[in-house]
Amino acid sequence: MVERFGDAAVRVTLPDRAHAASVLRALRETPGVIDAIVAEWHAVVTFDPGRAPDGIVQAIERTLATTAPPLARVEH
Repeated sequence: MVERFGDAAVRVTLPDRAHAASVLRALRETPGVIDAIVAEWHAVVTFDPGRAPDGIVQAIERTLATTAPPLARVEH
């Protein structure tokens, strides 16, 4: 889930078992993103206020989809 967090930021709910360092690196490399702060369950992403937030949100969602870890394999 992505929600507005002021005029130039969004708060993102991270996928389960997201690897924080990978998510942080990927978010910071997303075009239009100025910086990101990643915590256990959420990230706050700041972006250029001159860019349309919808485009940033879509880019963030694509980034999270590609950095989410594969499901763990359980062996018995």
